[in-house]
Amino acid sequence: MTRSRRSGNALVLVGHGSHLSPDSSAPVYAHAAEIRRRGVFDEVLEVFWKEEPCLRDALDLLESENVWIVPIFLAEGYFTRQVLPRELGLGTDTSRRALQTVHYCPPVGTHPMMADMILRRAREVSGLTADERRESALVVVGHGTDRSASSGDTVYSLVERLRALGEFGHIVCGFLDESPAIGDVVRDVDVERIVLVPFFVAEGWHTRTTIPDELGLQGDLTVEAGRRIWYSPPIGTLDDIADVILSIAAEAGASLRAESPRDPPGPKLLEESPIAEARNEFFQWLGQAGSRGRTFLQVLIRPTAAGRFEVRHLEDADLPLASLTPHRDPPAATPLARSTQSGAFRPLRSAANLARGWVFLDLDATGLWTTLSNLYPAAVLHWHRGRTGDLRTVSYDRWASRQSGIYSGLRDLPSHRLAEMVDACCHEHRCLRSLTWGYSLPVVRGPLDHGAVPCLEPCTLFAAVARDKLVSIGSGQPLAGELAEAYR
Repeated sequence: MTRSRRSGNALVLVGHGSHLSPDSSAPVYAHAAEIRRRGVFDEVLEVFWKEEPCLRDALDLLESENVWIVPIFLAEGYFTRQVLPRELGLGTDTSRRALQTVHYCPPVGTHPMMADMILRRAREVSGLTADERRESALVVVGHGTDRSASSGDTVYSLVERLRALGEFGHIVCGFLDESPAIGDVVRDVDVERIVLVPFFVAEGWHTRTTIPDELGLQGDLTVEAGRRIWYSPPIGTLDDIADVILSIAAEAGASLRAESPRDPPGPKLLEESPIAEARNEFFQWLGQAGSRGRTFLQVLIRPTAAGRFEVRHLEDADLPLASLTPHRDPPAATPLARSTQSGAFRPLRSAANLARGWVFLDLDATGLWTTLSNLYPAAVLHWHRGRTGDLRTVSYDRWASRQSGIYSGLRDLPSHRLAEMVDACCHEHRCLRSLTWGYSLPVVRGPLDHGAVPCLEPCTLFAAVARDKLVSIGSGQPLAGELAEAYR
């Protein structure tokens, strides 16, 4: 079959994500939903470093010919310059890949509009008048890192821009992981009113715990030693960040359509993309099953009428509809997929702990596809590769050779230790995918059977678990860390 792509435009938002908390990726989902609502791109996709959909699958999940990638990061540094381009398979800022033109944009935090976002947060939390602000201090709290000498440059540039605007009398910055330390900065600010704005993407450990504990903060206003200190929510959770994202894409050449939340025009289909081929084969496979439907990982898909479908948990197959929570909106599948039955965060969508008690009703083909994509991102694409034998498996040693930062030590894992790591992370009661990779060679070379979904390379959860395991082996302590949290 001749393979080409749609002629439309796609936007990819890249977040860091987390194996431990849903909060890290929440703003990325929110901004993507808002941009999707406006209908200015034919496709809008969220991908993550530590969650699913993963970076390696991003471009294969799109049908559009023109792609703009905007990192939802607040600084240029280690991740935006090394990790993200590497995992996305990019070379330059504008790359041509498999009939796609891909524009890799600067991260949101570097855009000039971020100064306005900081001031908006400061005004909202403090309620200070214009005159009071001119006699107060604004402190921008950055993360910083020793992995990139330039990681603080974005914050310093932002501070200079804020000073030029002149709204606050004193404007400084401090960091968690580099100098000047935020505790020292706040201690040395000699004014009675201080407004702290975290230059972070999301609410999380640092904004809720690290910074408040470091500074002795109590809620959004702390009064001590004659000073009043206001502490705002992080900058990345502002709704207006969606406008920043669109400005970045437009400056990189994206032609945005007029906003239209209803029936946005789709891209013209030229020929088949990889994901379109996978979707077509998947629907043929469903059709061959007839009224009994198909099992796919932990869900049962049944036809209910001409061109309509129902999706429910496999273990709820025989339960009456009245006993299940009904859904008809495919985006509702995302929060379901991100939590276990007990409400714990679920970073690995193919783990065998999908919550029960729900059903998606009266889905057309598009609704079914969106629901499945939200429950199991990229799974149908990988299923298709498994059925055709086009696995593109990446062996452990090849995968480890591209790791860096805290995961660079995984390159030194002895081959005899790999089975131990696989047992710790990939055992079938934890992940439902079929392992196809070995230490230096694929362990599966041909087509997979029936509805099997292959695991084509180690995931970032495996990386975290393997690193924890290696640390525990070296220290003689039991394995804790991300493995225990991720599957609780």
